[in-house]
Amino acid sequence: MGMGTVEGVEKAWALPDLSEVATVEPFLAFRAFDAFASGALASRYVDDLKSAMLNEAAAEAMATAEATGTKPKGRTKPPKASKMDEPGNFFEIQIEMGPHAARLDSIHALRIEKDIAYRLSSRIAPLLPAIRAYTGGRGTDPIIAGRLSWLIDRIGQGHKYATQPKSKGVLGSPSEFIHVFMNLWRELNAGLLDIAATLSTGTATATPERQLERIEWGSSTAAFAHIFRTLTERGYFPMPRKGGKENEPNVTAFARILLQAFDVKGEGGKSLTAEQLRVRLADAAPRPLADTKRGKFQIPQAGELIVPKAEELE
Repeated sequence: MGMGTVEGVEKAWALPDLSEVATVEPFLAFRAFDAFASGALASRYVDDLKSAMLNEAAAEAMATAEATGTKPKGRTKPPKASKMDEPGNFFEIQIEMGPHAARLDSIHALRIEKDIAYRLSSRIAPLLPAIRAYTGGRGTDPIIAGRLSWLIDRIGQGHKYATQPKSKGVLGSPSEFIHVFMNLWRELNAGLLDIAATLSTGTATATPERQLERIEWGSSTAAFAHIFRTLTERGYFPMPRKGGKENEPNVTAFARILLQAFDVKGEGGKSLTAEQLRVRLADAAPRPLADTKRGKFQIPQAGELIVPKAEELE
């Protein structure tokens, strides 16, 4: 498979196994963490993946059109090449709309955008746990603290670039895609600051597993999202609004709070990040719980819930 296919792009942009970093010295380890972050959220990866998805979708649409005798007239121009990142600024999103996108309906285009957003979330997900594991067993080593501070500065630069993208448009709703990208950098930056705070208080000598112990969710992500979204809608607890756009519900903050208590697994058995869960909690979430399964839930309004006393259950 070449770079023109989604499989080829994923192979070309494959990320290293962070478990190999555990035994190396701090300078090499944090350079590896930095390289992982820039590779996981690289704008060139986004460009290559988007182009491959558009090409595959356009080829599929053309094949369908030929089969049904509805092939559009006229020649189609080749897709426009993606812009390369400016030197040293590998965090920016550079996205161009190719003419082949005109053959795709808006629903298909939005599906591609959501797929790219989900892949970005999955790519960056292993980084924070790996850094926590690396720093957790090394106490208050000043070299570790110094390298962590260096990495926070690097990620801070990436966050600055992500909040000032030069892209004039992406698939579907550009503002939503940029919002996802920005949230991933914010979450990474917040996680690093949390690790730094743990180091400064001297609690990093405790085992990381004990610090991160959570309730493991045994059902599907769709069921989890449906249950907690329904509980907020029916008044059991409010969704946080602080930090939300124009005081609207802050779904990212809500996802982060839920993941402090629950370990929710996604595809491949990997723990969801707050951004991945935010996508599943959104109004137009991908892969929602099927209507037949939704009907099996009977969650009354908060004021209608009757909880029996403990002695009544004996």
